[in-house]
Amino acid sequence: MPESTLGEPAADRCVTELARLGGKKANARSSRSPSLLDLRVGHILSITKHPNADKLYVSAVAAGDSPGHRGTFQYKGQACRTVCSGLNGLVPLQELQDRKIVIVQNVKHVGMCGVTSTAMFFAAVSETGGEEGVKRNCIVEMVDPSAESTVGDRVFFQNWEGSPKEESARRRRS
Repeated sequence: MPESTLGEPAADRCVTELARLGGKKANARSSRSPSLLDLRVGHILSITKHPNADKLYVSAVAAGDSPGHRGTFQYKGQACRTVCSGLNGLVPLQELQDRKIVIVQNVKHVGMCGVTSTAMFFAAVSETGGEEGVKRNCIVEMVDPSAESTVGDRVFFQNWEGSPKEESARRRRS
């Protein structure tokens, strides 16, 4: 299966930001390698507003899974994952419909207001305006796969080796 790459600077920024948020000194080759993420090219076949939450969308996303794979369902003849995303109000619904995107597949399946989400959209976020501690504007942009990529292709960060984990589990805070 072909693979798409994200350049080295993007990988370094990702790890540096993860380290900063974790309160640890940034280490460009730490155990927080982006290669642990199972990033795949997906295709949004259907997207609607969540019936029980104002800020959520619910999407049917084809991601190259085999029929019957855990966490998938059949939609328009394809194995799809349900993705709940907090993008309502940040990205117009019509910009997402029938679009190729990058998803994170190895996340813990989680219920969001009665709907189980089995993947996450991979997006870039920047904040503008306001001062520290004051409400700021949030700009969200979806990460687009390369034009020649196909549904199910693995997306990786250039010069980062490793295999993705099976499924990430959230650590409980004590």
